[in-house]
Amino acid sequence: MDTGPDPGAEPPAGLDPDERAHVLDVATALFARNGPGPMTMKWVALDAGIPVGRLSAEWPTMELLLGQSLDRVAEQFRALQDQDLEPAEVARRDELIDTFQRMIARSLLDGVNPGNLVSSFAHLEKLAAELQERFALDARTTRVRLAQGYALEWGWHLFGPYLKVACGLSDLPDEVLLADLRRTEVRIARTSKAVDPGR
Repeated sequence: MDTGPDPGAEPPAGLDPDERAHVLDVATALFARNGPGPMTMKWVALDAGIPVGRLSAEWPTMELLLGQSLDRVAEQFRALQDQDLEPAEVARRDELIDTFQRMIARSLLDGVNPGNLVSSFAHLEKLAAELQERFALDARTTRVRLAQGYALEWGWHLFGPYLKVACGLSDLPDEVLLADLRRTEVRIARTSKAVDPGR
């Protein structure tokens, strides 16, 4: 029978930076594929090849691990922005976007709001500032338009393969449909009518 930790035992050793990065990579892949619902620290530890006690000492809860995994993907994405990218870097950026979106979607399906776990929304704040200046919108309307645009694009990335078949659009290339969706996003952002929070 498990009687719990030995009171005289040494506490688990902390993770070095390389181990920490490895665990976050493993956790990111697992969250994107399975969502946080079925995940356990033991599962992450087994896939990472690191004792579960050391992981639990670093991340006492699965929510903390999820939040830091999302933060790391966002940081990696930001590092590839605002610069000329080689084809391999473009592919890596697109992979990071897809991974982030899948982690968000699977978390929400599991009843976890990842918006409460992410530490920074710097990329969205930058986009909001650019939209507000470009279309001369008030701050609230800018954020509503930004949310609507993201809802369209993320919805397409996640459900596009089904929607193409269901809506009889299988003959149209993804590039054409995505370009049209982005024109719709611009039209949404350009809408001049302010959002009334009382309605």
